[in-house]
Amino acid sequence: MPDITFTSDPKTCAQRLVERARICGGVQALCALVNAEEPINRLPVELLVEIFSYLQAGCYQRNVACHRVCRHWSVVGATTPELWHNLAVGTRTNLLRTGLARSKDMEVTIAVGERANKHITAQSLALIGPHVHRVRALHLPLDPTYRDPELTTFLSTTPMRALRSLSADGTQILLSAPLLQVLQFSNINAFIPTPSFSQLRKLVYDRNLKGHLPSTALDTMVDILHSLENIEELSLTDTTTPMMSTRPIPPVTATKTLRRLRKIRLRLAAVAVERLLHEIVIPPIAEVDIVGHYGPRPPVKCLGELIPPNRVCLPILTRLVIARVCVTQWEHHVTGYVSFQDDHDFEEGRIYLRVPGKAYLGAKLNTCRHLHDVSDPLLVVCHSPLEVLHIRCTPGPIEDIDWRDVFMRFGTLRELNIVSEERIRDRKWPMRGELLFDALNPGLDAARRAACPALRRLSITRRIPSRTMNSIPLCIVSCLEARREALGTQLALDELTLCFQVWSSHKNTLLAQKFFEKALGPLVGSLSLSWELGS
Repeated sequence: MPDITFTSDPKTCAQRLVERARICGGVQALCALVNAEEPINRLPVELLVEIFSYLQAGCYQRNVACHRVCRHWSVVGATTPELWHNLAVGTRTNLLRTGLARSKDMEVTIAVGERANKHITAQSLALIGPHVHRVRALHLPLDPTYRDPELTTFLSTTPMRALRSLSADGTQILLSAPLLQVLQFSNINAFIPTPSFSQLRKLVYDRNLKGHLPSTALDTMVDILHSLENIEELSLTDTTTPMMSTRPIPPVTATKTLRRLRKIRLRLAAVAVERLLHEIVIPPIAEVDIVGHYGPRPPVKCLGELIPPNRVCLPILTRLVIARVCVTQWEHHVTGYVSFQDDHDFEEGRIYLRVPGKAYLGAKLNTCRHLHDVSDPLLVVCHSPLEVLHIRCTPGPIEDIDWRDVFMRFGTLRELNIVSEERIRDRKWPMRGELLFDALNPGLDAARRAACPALRRLSITRRIPSRTMNSIPLCIVSCLEARREALGTQLALDELTLCFQVWSSHKNTLLAQKFFEKALGPLVGSLSLSWELGS
């Protein structure tokens, strides 16, 4: 039994400390041997690294819980450089200092948070300096109110040979970044296109409205677009009214073709969208997402005004086979696809165009404006070989559209789906029940061509006044009989779906349904009827 008597002799105390350390070391070694037999501790180091990498994917290095499970896992987590390539700077620089040491020769991604003050930033720059040759990505605060002269000086005087991604507010200009491919910034006025722009693969401009920056200069934005040679993804967001361009609109031969572009997203004032589309040509295989907001300067009154008349900028508009169109008093938008597959990736092509009736100008909400020319969204896609068309509209615009003129433009259309979003209690818009079928009816005149001659599937959902309950069946029958005769087919349609919203009794709807089934049965291959009754 060991001696436990107390003594003040330094030599004896030292001997006892040594003996205690030896015993503790033996216990730890014994525990390590026991733990080594556990299956979880027999995992190869490479597999543990894969597991830790999966747990840390998409986040910056932190003291994750799995590193504290046991000594072995802690050692693996602390000595593997691949686990220390994402580093963040907040109110302290401890993680940055530790991560730079443990990452060894690995390329690193560094993010400076908005809470980092000038003192922390100065310490961070001192730590990054010796390792700047292996900084792969640098994310700085995008808030234009964030200003640090030391950081700006560091970036403008230090070559960053390995940098591939940069996020900044726009005032921090790099001296040299030969491998830069991704750039995100929030102050376009401070940016000057450099030779580095020609190598960019992704460019994101997202204006921070809280910064109270001056208006965006359209000429600067145009210069940046013309300097992009290899851009694949482009996103420009700024709903404030821009400074108008002083340059003339270039001829078609002078437009810039972004040949490698696969995705473009524009959230700009309508006048800015209109000007930029005069400057570039977007490949038809690209995914296009464009929203033009209203502003106090010459307002764009309809969706078609966003697009140059020659449509050279968007060749995808001549290749759409599926289109979804929204026509309301407050919003116009069009979504189109060039294939019938459900998963529309970049190679297949997709376009989304929208003009909202409301827009945020700075931090204030602009007043609503009625959109003019309600048939305009339909005319945007009329040059495409559409086979499927879905239309969503409200009662006001549906009465104002010349449906005969619209339908005559879609010679390849095979499926048409129209939904009129009237509320069953809303009697403000007494829609005429025969409106759509009159447009599709070629009539008795042999010289009058049938609209949508390839149409085989028709679906209509809308509210009808109860007073037209008797006239609508006759109108539909007349339309289908005339189409069957004009087209020389056995059936006018392969499939007809009608969903009526009506103020009427259940008895009257049953009588109407029996009439529909008897009269329309010989004219269509499949008939589906449904009724929504108002109370």
